[in-house]
Amino acid sequence: MNDRTDDLSPHSATLEKMVEQELKGSKSYKEHLESGEALYISGRYEEAILPLTTAAEMHRNETFDLHCKSIGEKPYETKVKLYRSTVTVRAPPIYVNLAAEMEKKHFTTLMICVDSLLKVKRYEDARAELKRGVTIAGQIPEVWLILGFLQRILGNPDGAIQSFLEAVQQDITRRDLWENLLREYQIHSRPEARLVSEGLEKNRKPEENLILLAELYIAGGSYNKAQSVIDGILRQYQKNKQVLLPLSRLHIINEEYTKAEDVLEKFIKSDKNNLDGLWNLACVYAIQGKKKDSMKYLEKLLKLDQTHQEGLELQRKLTADMIVQTALLKENIMQQAIQTSSEGTPVEEISKQMQTIMTVLMQYVIPEIEERKLKN
Repeated sequence: MNDRTDDLSPHSATLEKMVEQELKGSKSYKEHLESGEALYISGRYEEAILPLTTAAEMHRNETFDLHCKSIGEKPYETKVKLYRSTVTVRAPPIYVNLAAEMEKKHFTTLMICVDSLLKVKRYEDARAELKRGVTIAGQIPEVWLILGFLQRILGNPDGAIQSFLEAVQQDITRRDLWENLLREYQIHSRPEARLVSEGLEKNRKPEENLILLAELYIAGGSYNKAQSVIDGILRQYQKNKQVLLPLSRLHIINEEYTKAEDVLEKFIKSDKNNLDGLWNLACVYAIQGKKKDSMKYLEKLLKLDQTHQEGLELQRKLTADMIVQTALLKENIMQQAIQTSSEGTPVEEISKQMQTIMTVLMQYVIPEIEERKLKN
């Protein structure tokens, strides 16, 4: 707030003069802000909105120009991207410090403006102003937190969840931010609620919270955000192997199965009894038609958890496929033997192929048949 000592009661001469000047337009950011603050303090919220939103917009543009002097007359969206690129941790300290100062300044203006809109029940406008405000003040969790609440009020659960996720990302250690995210998941009976609840019950390390955040982004379909979080973990916590699990899921989603294999094999070496790792690896091999490799990891999985329903179902499907393939292979070999016997096809070659069939039968098919007999 400004530190003016003039009489700013609701209908004072000073305030009326400021309103009159505001209506004339062509004012600086500071003048718009002072007029808006004065009207806000006096309780004239509806009138405060115009100067405050104008001040906020002017501040955003001034900030972009300050940080991106060389970009010329670029579109607004380009200015936003260029501004954000200058305030990353790799930027020179002067830019980081300036960004923090600008964010704090813009946050104050933004909050007064949004509060004015909320007081006159202009919820849609308040949400729109917050969405514009995050371009500069998005590093402050409270901006995303308030946006999340507004999304909830306006009946946009996905928007609320995304806003609460963004709030968590700005300060991964704050329990209250995680609790608001959990509440939103619970309201809509989302399965992610269990993951967040388990995380709150444990005293997790920052990197563990970041891994959970990446998992939640994946569950919500925000794959680029998940990749960004994972990249940050890989840079900052190079010894952490748990991040390989969400990374493998992204590779699977992107149909990069060879990369997924490599990542999961590396993960399993560090945690050979991890059920999620074994299951994901079995799936990756199954997707590619590498059934023997898939069965290998399914067997390890089911030794550790005999009730793993997805694993049991995949094992049944793979075994059924092998039974069909074995029958086809046997028929093909017999036909080949009949057709080529006159040509002198070596008996050893036919015998070798028959041995292949028997190996498959002994390893997968016969145990499956025996199990079905026991059940019957």
